[in-house]
Parts: sequence; structure tokens; C-alpha cells
Amino acid sequence: MTEPDDSAAQAESAALIPPLLEAARAAGTEGDGIAEQRALWRAVFALPRWLFIARGGLEEPRPFIGETPDGPTLFAFTEGARAQRFATEQLHLPEEEAGLVLAIPTASAVDWVVGFGEYGVTRIMFDDAFFAPLGNLLPIRADVAG
Repeated sequence: MTEPDDSAAQAESAALIPPLLEAARAAGTEGDGIAEQRALWRAVFALPRWLFIARGGLEEPRPFIGETPDGPTLFAFTEGARAQRFATEQLHLPEEEAGLVLAIPTASAVDWVVGFGEYGVTRIMFDDAFFAPLGNLLPIRADVAG
């Protein structure tokens, strides 16, 4: 577990996400939005790390999984400040707990996240703003890599 990661590369990559998300949402209402969704997911997969609010003890931390109307959801974040804000504002965690995150290199995060499907997790939510069903992560990765 680490404090929120605000390294230059992470912050620079994370800054691309909000405008790409807005473009994908706008395109979805005006057309199919596939190119915009690809651009958004390409940026997500280009992040150095995916960040997760750490729960449990320091010896065996686990990512926060929330119960949503669509089923158990793994919450991921593109930068530490977003994770910390969600943890304090939505989960009402104290600052010292809200500041602890799991920072998983993106290259290994996808397979790690997909493994949570065995425990009933149905999707991953990024920045509490957009999501993908867990079963779609591997095809999305293959699509944006190609």
C-alpha cells in the first residue's frame, strides 16, 4: 500500500481521462461513439498504474469493492487524489485510511482485476464515472492494443 501516487507520469496520463470521457459521452448521444470510447480506453490502458482504495489490514490489503445496483463493483482510480476524494466523500473514511491506495502496474492490473470475477465481482468502475463489465476488459485491452 502506498500514499496516493501523484507521480508526473501518472498525473499527466490521468489528466487525459476527463476530456476523453466527455467526448465519449457526447459522441454516444450523437452517434455510435466507438472511436471516442476507444480513445478513452486507450488512455486508461496507457496509465502507468491503476489505483484502488485499500481496505483491510496492512498485512493483507485488498481493493475496495462496492455493492451497486448492477452488482459487486471494483472501484479503480486514475490518480491518487481522485481515490482519496472518493474515499473521504463517498465512503466517509478518515484521512489516514482514505490516503492508502493499492497501486497496481497496468500491465498486470487487468489480469488481477479479471480474477475478481471468481468472487462475484461483475464490473470495474473508474473514477466513479465510467465502467466496464469484467468480462469485457480482456477484449477491450486487445482492441486498444491492436
